[in-house]
Amino acid sequence: MNKFFGHFATVTKHRHLVIKHCRKAGILCQGLRHDLSKYSPTEFLPGVKYYTGVRSPNEGERKVYLLEGADQMNAAAQNAMLKLLEEGPQYAAFLLLAENGG
Repeated sequence: MNKFFGHFATVTKHRHLVIKHCRKAGILCQGLRHDLSKYSPTEFLPGVKYYTGVRSPNEGERKVYLLEGADQMNAAAQNAMLKLLEEGPQYAAFLLLAENGG
């Protein structure tokens, strides 16, 4: 139950900050409507599940993988990476870094 109220407080605090900054920018109506979906059961309940009190619940729900030197992969590695990007787990995000952009 503490996770429920903790996550609720975090979402509400963030929403109030967004409203404050939108008001300063002259777009209060957008701020008032911002991220009301965070209170829907579809988004709120996973947030409660992964709420730790010290970081975003999204960090427990998703993983980000950083691959340096992606421009140096051989053909086999490129094919394996392509398959992983197409069929990999939904919780994963991949950032491919390359020194040579062309």
